[in-house]
Order: sequence, then structure tokens, then C-alpha cells
Amino acid sequence: MTAGLVIGLLTIAMATIPRRVSADWCPNATLTRYPQSGYQSDTINEEVTLRNGRDVAVQIYWIHVTFSWDGTQRDFGTMSIPAYSDQTNTRSVMLPSNTGDYTVSTVMSGQATGDWLSSECSWSGSFRVNALPPAPKVIITANPSTGTAPLGVSLTTTVTPGIPPYSYSWILGDGSSGSGESIYHVYSTVGTYTAQVIVTDARSRSDSATATVTVTSPPPDSDSDGISDANDNCPSTYNPSQADSDHDGVGDACEQTIGGGGGGGSNDQSTLVPIIILVVVLAAVAVIVAALMRSRGKGPVAQHYTLPQQQEPQNPPGPQG
Repeated sequence: MTAGLVIGLLTIAMATIPRRVSADWCPNATLTRYPQSGYQSDTINEEVTLRNGRDVAVQIYWIHVTFSWDGTQRDFGTMSIPAYSDQTNTRSVMLPSNTGDYTVSTVMSGQATGDWLSSECSWSGSFRVNALPPAPKVIITANPSTGTAPLGVSLTTTVTPGIPPYSYSWILGDGSSGSGESIYHVYSTVGTYTAQVIVTDARSRSDSATATVTVTSPPPDSDSDGISDANDNCPSTYNPSQADSDHDGVGDACEQTIGGGGGGGSNDQSTLVPIIILVVVLAAVAVIVAALMRSRGKGPVAQHYTLPQQQEPQNPPGPQG
């Protein structure tokens, strides 16, 4: 009777104690791994993150992760995760030299607050091992690559294939340096420069390339208006606007200087030139005509005017004897 009474009391007590069934934490837990791919023979930092979706804390006693390329069970430690929280554990993993898709199994043993027993939960996933791309190759472009000082040049790069991210180091040839995928630089002095870029990828593999930039002297600009004499419609007079009202190829500035007035009016050089030519031709004709007349004795006859001479008074005839 005594034993039966004890058993009965224990049964009643256990029935009245609130408890959760074993493995209550598993259906509400979410597992993620990162990364899920990598390059052959690389060593990566594999992250295992567990999200606790319950309203009570979960204690994880051990975490075992197995990759199918070697079957080794790797220990990722323990976790203590509050309600509705997550935790991440990290471990370095060396990837195989053979490429392909591999399976990954993760098993955890844990217990939620209020559970009488711990339980194991498992997840299955995959991991892809990629072939390692060749070392990076870089091409550099200078635009423009030649011009007059000061010359602004855009320097850009193209990198293939390598493994990003890339770092860029520039040596510009005139004592300047820079960084970045592209760069803009002004060469102020006449000369020939070699711009070099060194590119390094995520695996510390490097390549370099160069471009030649030639800076020449600017063409003559007699009036310092920013337009070379060869392209200036009035190279002797400052006229940055290059105004040419009559579109004759001669700038208004030059036509104003010759005519002494506003451009394009009656004083326009296009009107003065024919008048000057006509005057010169007429003068030449007059000279030629005068010369011909003199040579034939038919030159202009000078008229002589003679004053009347005063006559002596004559005596009247005397008486004849």
C-alpha cells in the first residue's frame, strides 16, 4: 500500500508540473551558412548562424558540421540564444583542390528553457567549389594621349579576370600618384610621360600596364585671345568671340581697324579695296596718256600773254620847206 501510494503521488505531481516536450526548439529554429561557395584550395571563414524562433532561450551544447569532400566532422562550438534572437559561430575551413558541388550536414544538440531533455536537430545543404580564375590582366587607356599644354587626361582601366575586389595604384610619370579604377590628371609641362597602374586582386596577385602621354607646346597666339593664329580670323587683334558679321573669313575686329568704324558698314574693307584699286588704275591711265602726248609734241600748249608795249609819241610833221 505504501509503494502504491508513493507512485500515485509522483504521477499526480508530474502531471501538474508544466513542461515542454523534448525537441520543442527545433521546428522554430532557422539555420543559415555563409559562404556557400569558394575557390579551390582556398581557406575560408565558414559562418553558422542559428535563429531562435521561440519565446524562451535555447542552449546549444554542441554543433557538428560535415563537408562531403572529406567527411570530417568539424566542431563549431556552443551557443546560448535568448528568445527571438540569433547567434553566429565561425570556423576556418580549407576547401578541396577538386571543383564541384558537395553536400554539407549540420547537427546540433540543444535544449529550450523548460524542456526536460535535450534534443538533436539536423540540416542539410550544399557547397560549390569553383575553379580559381587566372591572375588579373589590366589594360590602361589614356584619353587624349596627346595634346598641347596644359593637357587634361582621363586614365581608365579594364581588368580581367582575377578575383575582385581590386586595388589600384597609379604612378603618373610627372611625380604625381593616385588610386582608383580611373583617374583624371592634368599635365602642365611640355614633355612625354609614362603613366603606370598596378592592379592587385583579392588573392594578392598583381598586374601592371602603362600608357604614354605626349604634351606639346601650344601653337602661336599673337593676340593672346586663346585662339591660335592658324585658326584666328584676326590674329593681330584680340577677338576671342571671332565675330564675322559678313562671313567673309575676316573678323570684324580686323575690318573695324581698317575702316575706322563699325564692322560691316560703308567703311567695310570689302568696299574700300575696290575703290582703292579704281583710284590707282585711273591715276596710272592719266600718267600714261600724258606721257604719250608729250612724246608726240601734242602736249598741252602753254598760252603766253604779252602786255601791249607803250609807243613813243610821234612828232607831227613839220612844214615843208
